Amino acid sequence: MIADISIIPSLSKFRTLFNKPCFNHFVRYIHGLVVSDKKTINSINKDFMNSKNQSSLNRFLTKYKWDENKLNELRLKEFLTKRNGGMLILDDSLIEKTGKRIEGVGYLFDHTQNKNILCHNIVSTHYVNGNQTPMHFELYQKKETAEKFKTKIEIGIELIKKALEFVSPSVVLFDAWYLCEEIVEALKGKIWVSRAKLNRLVKYEGKWISVKKLASQLEDFRKFDVEISDERYNLITSITTKMKGIGKVKLVLLKNSLNGNIVAITTNSNYSNETIVMLNKKRFAIETFYRDSKQNLGFGKYQLRKLDAIVKHLWLVFLTYSLLRDSCLLKSLSEVVSQKIRTIGESCRAVKGRIVGKFVEWSIELYEKIGNIGEVVKTAMEGLY
Repeated sequence: MIADISIIPSLSKFRTLFNKPCFNHFVRYIHGLVVSDKKTINSINKDFMNSKNQSSLNRFLTKYKWDENKLNELRLKEFLTKRNGGMLILDDSLIEKTGKRIEGVGYLFDHTQNKNILCHNIVSTHYVNGNQTPMHFELYQKKETAEKFKTKIEIGIELIKKALEFVSPSVVLFDAWYLCEEIVEALKGKIWVSRAKLNRLVKYEGKWISVKKLASQLEDFRKFDVEISDERYNLITSITTKMKGIGKVKLVLLKNSLNGNIVAITTNSNYSNETIVMLNKKRFAIETFYRDSKQNLGFGKYQLRKLDAIVKHLWLVFLTYSLLRDSCLLKSLSEVVSQKIRTIGESCRAVKGRIVGKFVEWSIELYEKIGNIGEVVKTAMEGLY
């Protein structure tokens, strides 16, 4: 095995949650999520477990007794350095899968592909206050597969309540799916900002009309240039009104004068139009997490069938992300690569470089002891396989 010694020192903080064999698996699994090419159990097992048989790694996720909830509580305790102010974001993401026998999968509509796909649907909260910290998640399952069915709204409310036990955000952000009476009630006393569907009904001149129709009747649009979801909008206006099922809101409307496309953003605050638009754009920080975790940390590459193992894997991805954003690790890695590390991908490459460097140091030390390059290669190969 290339790196028996952890190069992520913060892992020692989680030692009390595991027995000794389980902790060794834990350390190697985290390193595997960072540097293994394929991020699958087989790949991590080959690179970091000193075993031809991947059953030892499967047992770490399925048989070993360790509490993922305690793991996450400790993670938040260690890495939430700022707990007041900032933004709490609620959103969900689809992880496409191919096996129908995987527990918890179902067919859901993916707007990026404009079709239904077989997938897991991860609902999660994230806290952004300087650094970004993933907070909690839960898998949404359809009624036919769920042991105890909960709607995404119910899951969202539970996740918000859990997050508010740890942080006090200045504002809560979510997309149009979660703009409903139940979420708004759960956020009573908190400022929130959300996208609004164009068919939402609002009160205008004594009548209930759709947001889309309202936009066509308002004339006081002014010039304002902003890009949202890869489309530019150059006109803006706002109105304070009543939205059906929500109550009093401030509604900001953006329009593209060339094609007439409209975006509606709503809030329960008196923020300026510019601030509301800016906060809406900040919501996409959660998309950055999903993209980085899928591309670099194996968030969507797991090949597990059992739901319990899948959940543990995802919690370990949350932890790995936090570890790679830890300021102490970033500083030490930056000193090695002689540049400031800004992205998760750069962190992964720097960790991989450190591991290769340790392997080279180990090889040199072994050669100095035995003086036979052939034996060094043989010993290294036995460690790898």
